[in-house]
Amino acid sequence: MNALIQAGCEVLLGGKADLNATGAFFPPTLLFCPQPDETPAVHAIEAFARLPP
Repeated sequence: MNALIQAGCEVLLGGKADLNATGAFFPPTLLFCPQPDETPAVHAIEAFARLPP
């Protein structure tokens, strides 16, 4: 999520997570990207867990 924020996205809802907690949990979060066509990161970063090969 930090990479998306650095790319220009804004957190509209949620985004507050305890990054020191054990496990792989992140609360529901809504991001807004004002210029998605000019922001390659929003298309390159996988928002959900990647599936194993």
